[in-house]
Amino acid sequence: MVGMSDTDRAVVLRILDANANRCAEGLRVVEEIARFSMRNAPLTASLKDLRHEVRRGVEALAEGALQHRDSVGDVARGSATASELARGSLAAVARANFARAEEALRVLEEFGKLIDEKESGRFKSLRFALYAIERGYFAEATGAARIPPPPFLYAILDRSVVGSGNVAFAAGALVSAGVGMIQYRAKPAGEAEKRRDIVAILEAARAMYRERIDLHGQGVRLLGVGVSALVRAGSAPGSLFPDPATERARKLTEAQDAVNDKLGEDVITRASLLRRKSREASSLPTVD
Repeated sequence: MVGMSDTDRAVVLRILDANANRCAEGLRVVEEIARFSMRNAPLTASLKDLRHEVRRGVEALAEGALQHRDSVGDVARGSATASELARGSLAAVARANFARAEEALRVLEEFGKLIDEKESGRFKSLRFALYAIERGYFAEATGAARIPPPPFLYAILDRSVVGSGNVAFAAGALVSAGVGMIQYRAKPAGEAEKRRDIVAILEAARAMYRERIDLHGQGVRLLGVGVSALVRAGSAPGSLFPDPATERARKLTEAQDAVNDKLGEDVITRASLLRRKSREASSLPTVD
């Protein structure tokens, strides 16, 4: 710190101390998610090593910085933005704390130049290492939502072709046949029918996990269903040449959903389902 006053030197050391803590705290938060939620030992170790490297770097660059710490007198001690006070998910916590650590590393790099330009370069290297860890972190966290590696079978389960009572059978058959991804289309179906269909498809997805993925005794941490291109009912543009049969089916489905939503599932159902249930009931063994 050649040519720097004692006052400025104290300020720089205080900034380095504050950002060393800020960086280490952010890394520790992300490390805990990697350890307890993702259960990823290599990722946890990488974050831990980087956290300790930050501590060692600051100790080598700014020995004695601790004596300039003044938490009570910090003018920003009680300040917080609205986004800092709310976190909607573990992913949001991780993103916020990655950013916290990366920003702190940049501060350590810039103010470290006032003491030792060569030594401050360590924080630049650590920052870029953290960028790489962050990318791998979120790739791992969202891996369950990625498209399967090619080649894989992609099936479309279309309700205009598959009847309501056959969704579970069709989804199960597709999984048994080796399908890697199922797209569900149900434009003519009502909300209650869609809910039943999604439950059936989820059961098929669970069967896919049990048959194809070795969990090594662990449970499934995340199983999701994605939907897209949803619009509010009635907001989609109508056809110039409406089909009377399609319109009649839509009105019947809406009426069925309204009754089922008020009185309970399956209060109104298709006659084909009733015949199937009757056959299933008649096949059960009886005792005279």
